Amino acid sequence: MAHPSLTGIPFELRERIFEYLLSHTPTPSPTPAPASPLCALLTLNRQIHAEIIAFLRSQLLVLIKTNDEEFIGKSLDATWGPTPMLFLSQLRSRDLSIQKSAANAPIAMELEFYMFMSDKDATSTAAFLVPARELATVVDAQKSPSFYIWTMQALLSVKFLDSFSHAQDEAEKLLLNPYTSGFLLPVFAGVSTAGVSPSTTSLLREKLKGDYKAGAHLQKLQSLLNCAVDGAEDDWEAAAGKFGMATCYGEMVWENHEECMGAWSPFDGVHHLWIMHANVCAGLVQVLLNIAAGGPIATVPTGDKDEENAAFVEARRAAEDAIRFLSKKREWGMPETADLERAMIALRKSKAKISFRAHAACKGMGDVDAAVGYLREALKYEPETSEMLSRRIEGLKEEGARDEEDQGVVEWE
Repeated sequence: MAHPSLTGIPFELRERIFEYLLSHTPTPSPTPAPASPLCALLTLNRQIHAEIIAFLRSQLLVLIKTNDEEFIGKSLDATWGPTPMLFLSQLRSRDLSIQKSAANAPIAMELEFYMFMSDKDATSTAAFLVPARELATVVDAQKSPSFYIWTMQALLSVKFLDSFSHAQDEAEKLLLNPYTSGFLLPVFAGVSTAGVSPSTTSLLREKLKGDYKAGAHLQKLQSLLNCAVDGAEDDWEAAAGKFGMATCYGEMVWENHEECMGAWSPFDGVHHLWIMHANVCAGLVQVLLNIAAGGPIATVPTGDKDEENAAFVEARRAAEDAIRFLSKKREWGMPETADLERAMIALRKSKAKISFRAHAACKGMGDVDAAVGYLREALKYEPETSEMLSRRIEGLKEEGARDEEDQGVVEWE
């Protein structure tokens, strides 16, 4: 008697099979990065593949990312048991030997758990792919004491990508209700969102963001900066990652804790944060310039504009991103700070330093017009070094640079 094929049974039964397989995750085993049996059916044939993808869209898949391997182990150790976390796929193994891609998965939301520790990776990678209904289990796992301690130095980032067949508000509720209505102590260092409604963002921060003092944030940022500077002596690539992490931490503080920075007395926390963040950004640009030039040289040679100079392009982008970001931030939280000469000098010199390093990146790219423009910006904020800056401008003009107003530079506002 012939056995019926999967395509030979009614569609309703196939959907029930998909549901059953999605609800089955192997118990812990020697398999480093297991996956639901449903994944094995994706290569059966085109019809089944299309039906499974449509089914997964209806389940609102969540991609969980992290830069800390401990998060993977903590998640698995806390959820294996009577109610294990059911995932479509574990994308990264505990020992980091396996990393699978989720590029072709129909993902509704990304959930990133980013640890601000200098010994961690600067960039997060995919860890788990789970259906929305399993986020309640993830939240339950994060109620453990070890997770509370972990989250005190972690950023929770929520990125809404696609509601598929659901309405936006319905999808947000299905995806984020475990965090907005669940019982988790507010201990995350910060909460960041993209594509999420303002009301849900406010609720997430109210429920999950920790209340930390301004001085603690500045000490943490200084610690990350010091680690990056120390690392720059031996390994520029690694140092770039550390500076990137420090930049991310500074942005997190601005987004989540600017109010408490402004209330810090007797010091002006906002001013301190601005100066420290500018130092982090300048350090990142310098390390990228070192990588691009192959060493910490005094003067970057002029590149060929027609050649690909990806490393210098990255350095320029980092400088311009810093100018755009810091231009939108308050430079002080207390009015009396503006009357302090040393505070104003620190602001001017910080702006000049980033603009000067932007000029070096442009020069390395071969964009001498923009290089002159950034030297003009540096001259505006640090007239004390006008002789040196003017010599550099004249040197670039001898190479054919135009000294005009519109030179494609990002100016400080």
